[in-house]
Amino acid sequence: MFLNSKQGKRSKDWIKCKVLESIDCVICGYVKKEKNMTSIIIGQYDGDKLIYKGHVTLGAGMMHLSRRGYQVINYSPFGYVPKGNKEAVWIKPQLVCIVEFMPTDKAFMRLPVFKGIIDDKKQKSAKLRQSNVTVHSVSIKRCTL
Repeated sequence: MFLNSKQGKRSKDWIKCKVLESIDCVICGYVKKEKNMTSIIIGQYDGDKLIYKGHVTLGAGMMHLSRRGYQVINYSPFGYVPKGNKEAVWIKPQLVCIVEFMPTDKAFMRLPVFKGIIDDKKQKSAKLRQSNVTVHSVSIKRCTL
């Protein structure tokens, strides 16, 4: 542990490290946003039941999905329309993607980032699991050699 008279204050002497986790999710739909941005709707399986996990914004619009040939469906694959998804375009949950986020002790993903589509995984492999990452606020003193 480093002691510093500026403890709790930001300065150039300290580096903040973030703990990140990544999970596999099934792409279940998308919502078109402003400036040609698209937010994908993701879920994970708990047995045979698809559980809503949230949204992740795609950095390159629909390019990632368009290349994969997805199938539009006229209903939510979750069995209900999750809050904030009234304008969603639902797709058959076949594409698996990796999402990276900052884990919390809550049930949501903080600052999720789309990392890409996984071509070699089946949708049922994106299973709901408990996070085993412990969240700590970490500061490391910058060393000059």
